[in-house]
Amino acid sequence: MILREDVAAMRTNVLVTGAAGCIGFALVRALVARRVSVRALALPGEDISKLESLGVEVRRGDLAASESIRGLADRIDTVFYLGGRVTDWGKRRIFYRDIYEATKNLLEESGGKVSRFVYVSSIAAFGMGRHLRGVRETDPIRKTGHPYNDAKCDVEHQRALSYGMDPRIILRVCADAARCAAPFHEAHGFGHGAR
Repeated sequence: MILREDVAAMRTNVLVTGAAGCIGFALVRALVARRVSVRALALPGEDISKLESLGVEVRRGDLAASESIRGLADRIDTVFYLGGRVTDWGKRRIFYRDIYEATKNLLEESGGKVSRFVYVSSIAAFGMGRHLRGVRETDPIRKTGHPYNDAKCDVEHQRALSYGMDPRIILRVCADAARCAAPFHEAHGFGHGAR
């Protein structure tokens, strides 16, 4: 997920948003194993028992509600942004609230406080509804009219280039949906192959 050299060079106070999610929790677990001090952000009402079992500091808040994240980046050196709306359907305004506005809120909270901001985006930024074989990370991202894709594009185009944090890093991931969904299905009694 992240390079060992990066973790070794990383300052000791890290914030992980989306920490109770599949990728976020895997990152928190890896950071804790490397003795990095982690502050985890979880949504109000989200199950945080696994995070608490790792001994990390857990804060509750909603990135789309700026007042709920005031002070979140205090004494933080590196932010890993994994929050956002992850689904294929929904209203455009909801995607923009949960992706674009939420990112803007955390960038504003982090400005002047953190030295590194790692934004976890998606390969969807390259355009949904087309085959991505042969696409390179240097290829331009493009909007397609799908709200998830478009919100990710707008964040990468406008927000990641501001707020004075250097370096700004964008990772475009493609989650292994089957591996991430399996523990959810087991925990909720759906069994293997559930839909």
